[in-house]
Amino acid sequence: MKSKRGRTAIGFPGEIGMLYFAVAAAAAFNLICTGTTEKTDYNGSKSESYTVTYRVDTAARLWCKNDPEACKTPQKMVDINAVTIKFIDTTKDTPDQFFRYVEQVNRESGLHQTLTVGGRGALMRITKQEGHCEPAPFSGFSKTNPKF
Repeated sequence: MKSKRGRTAIGFPGEIGMLYFAVAAAAAFNLICTGTTEKTDYNGSKSESYTVTYRVDTAARLWCKNDPEACKTPQKMVDINAVTIKFIDTTKDTPDQFFRYVEQVNRESGLHQTLTVGGRGALMRITKQEGHCEPAPFSGFSKTNPKF
């Protein structure tokens, strides 16, 4: 559609729909993250490589990872902003045990980090993952067949 000045004007529902779907597609993607897991406890530490695939929908603030069963019920993101997607951030502190788990991705650098700390004193265990994520086409969330 041309405006009075001869410029193309966005005004057709089809053009608006195409714009909406382009934005929605950019908001839904997979992240394939690879890096190193380091586990430390009273016996010392060991490292191994890891790969994890997240399915992410930033518009709906939903995510899941790896397992198609887990992707039948995607989880809500804890936080999302221009720099960070924080999937999980939980702390439990009781007299017998301390537990902290954080899982996040830096949207600018692709840095993937998880931290699990659990135990008390000499029995403290720490697991850290650090790696890099690359975007991939969104594979969607798994379909469910509810009975009611």
